[in-house]
Order: sequence, then C-alpha cells, then structure tokens
Amino acid sequence: MTQEDLACIIKSVHSKLRRSCINGGDCNEVWENHLEDQQTLKDYAKAMKELATNHWEKDKSRETRIVWTERFITSYFCANGDLQKLINKDKRSLDFHSSELVESLSDEQSECSRCCGLVFNSSVDLDQHKSDVRLKLSERLKTPFEPLVKEIRVLDVGSCYAPFLKFEHFNCLSIDLCPACEDVRQCDFLNVSAHHTESHGSSVQAALLSEDKRSVTSLPLGWFHGIVFSLLLEYLPSPKQRWTCCVKAHQLLQVNSVLVIITPDSNRQHRRAQQMKDWKMAIETIGFKRCVYQKLDHIHCMAFRKTQHREDYSKVTDMSTHLYIPQDFNTQSDSQPIKLGNETRESLKRSSCTDSNCRLSLERSSSDYIRSNIQELADTAEGVSSIPADKKRKS
Repeated sequence: MTQEDLACIIKSVHSKLRRSCINGGDCNEVWENHLEDQQTLKDYAKAMKELATNHWEKDKSRETRIVWTERFITSYFCANGDLQKLINKDKRSLDFHSSELVESLSDEQSECSRCCGLVFNSSVDLDQHKSDVRLKLSERLKTPFEPLVKEIRVLDVGSCYAPFLKFEHFNCLSIDLCPACEDVRQCDFLNVSAHHTESHGSSVQAALLSEDKRSVTSLPLGWFHGIVFSLLLEYLPSPKQRWTCCVKAHQLLQVNSVLVIITPDSNRQHRRAQQMKDWKMAIETIGFKRCVYQKLDHIHCMAFRKTQHREDYSKVTDMSTHLYIPQDFNTQSDSQPIKLGNETRESLKRSSCTDSNCRLSLERSSSDYIRSNIQELADTAEGVSSIPADKKRKS
C-alpha cells in the first residue's frame, strides 16, 4: 500500500471517533465501543506499523520522532545534562528569591506590628528568626537529582511496534491498544489503574503484566523517568480524554522526570502557534513545566518536566478544553481542517478558566512561578537514573 493509502486508514479511524463525539455521543461510550471493534484496531495497528517502518523511518533526510525523542531523553538524563542544568538554574532563582524573603522579614515585622500587634521582643529574636528561615530554605534547595549509571525507565504509550527497545540504556515498557508486535503489551492507558510501589527494576515490570504476559493490568505511581506520547493525543476523540492522559502521566512520573509529546503538523511552525500555547498552558497547570519545544518538518516535539508532586488532583483547575486540535471542530473530514477564530479560542479559554484565581495563575511571571513552588521544586526525586556523559548523543 502507498503512504497515502496507509495515512487514509489512520485518519479515517480518528475522524470516525471524533464525529461520533461531536454528533452527540458520549465520548467514554464511543471509546469503549472502539475498544470492542477488534478488526478496526488490527487494521489500524498494521497500517501504522507499515507507515512508520516502511516510510517514515526510511527517510534519512529528516530527523524522525524516534530519533528526536531518544536524543532528548538521553541528553536530559545524562550526567551534567539538561536536567542538571535546569536544577542549577532553579537553585539560582530560588537563592535569589529566598534572599528577598529573608530581607523582607524586617518589613514583615513592622507590618505585623501595625496590623496584628505582633512584635519581636528584641533584635536577637529577629536575627534568630532570619537564621531559621535561611536554614529551612537551604534544606529545600538541596539538589534533588543524583546521577546514577543505570537505565532510564521509559513508558511508551501507543507504541505500536516498540521502536525504543533498540536503545540499550532504556528500560522501556511499550503499551498499545492493539500491539503490532510481541514486544508490545496490550493496555488501555486511558483507563488503566495505578498503584504505589517501593520496588525497582525488572521485578516491577514483571508484576505489571497479566498471567499470559501479553497485557498490562496496572502501572506504578511515581516510577517512570520518561513517558512518551508519540502521535497519541490526536488519536483520542475528545480534549477531556487527552487531559486525563496527561494527568495520569503526571501521576506515574517521578519529580523532575519528563513527559514527551509528539503531535503531527505538516504546516509551517507558526500556523498552529496558538494551539501549542494553549497546550502548554493546560499541561503546565497539572504540575509540569515545558523545557523543550521544536518544530520539525511534519511534527511538533515537546517535553514537559514534572516540577511538583501532587496528592490531590481534584484541586487542579480543569483546563481540558485547551487540549483541542483543529479537527475537533470539523464534522466533515480531516482533509479540510478548519481554522480556529479568535472568538472560538476565547470561548474555549473562558469555558475552562472562569475563576479569577485561575486567570491570575496563567498570567503570573516565571519568577512568581518559582517563588510559589519553592517546596515542590526542591523535593527529592528518589531513584532518578542517568547514563554516563560519554553516551550522550550529539544532536
């Protein structure tokens, strides 16, 4: 089959799912019905594998999504790599803001005296208070990352044919709705359960599998160093389901680990600039910070660093409508995607961000972001793995 024929099979499945939701169907029910359609799932998996291996991967003139993802994750976790640089940058910023905080204590004392009648008994008390604050902040500023010469635990969601297994420094778990090869485990990431684990290594992966070793029954919370959504989010028929997947990825990642998102777009970089900004805004609300963005010929490549741990996700402002794609508003065909007007875009933002606190959080500066997350950014990420610097690949 030609590349165009294979792409048509892929697009037709996506289009059918979206039309079912847009025309009034319950998106969860639409998804469940899709999971039961085994023939469609098999045809889709076969077409995707052939398209990727016989067409995309053979084009040596362009950097592929697999090469880009491996290169970024390798560089990120390498000793003295991107993660260490980001942490050092955070420490400098936190040092600056902690100094501001300590110096403002004198002003805080006078403010407390004026408003609440609270005063320090002597200058000795004030100096001791400043010293205590410095000590607490210094404890929070300890580097939460220790490079280890071990494997990087990666979860490849929507893997199809397990393209990352060829990289020896990746301990990769590949999952898909309908695996196209034996190395991929069957799993519906949208609905799979998650659990706490204190174990590490291959014993954890073995415990995740069903008795026949062909499917994944549960995933460990806070265990993975990298999660890859390569051409995954646009498969899901609704923004709410894309949001659910991003929240689940946050739950499964360790602090300072990364979520890599690859999404297709053959247009020029600025054609969907607003969409990429809206995605960034929504995903960062969960507790991520975008650390890399690059537009290649046919894809957008993004990586988001998990900057804070959350216990209660119910307090996260629902920004799901920001995770739209142009085809969500096209009830006819994917061949003629519509353009989002300013009125539609503003309506999307208002519908998911109506309270003043949310608007303020979206408009805050980077320095406000760092100041408000002093505790979270300094949390220790246990067991973050790395690889030696000599394995770092050049871009």
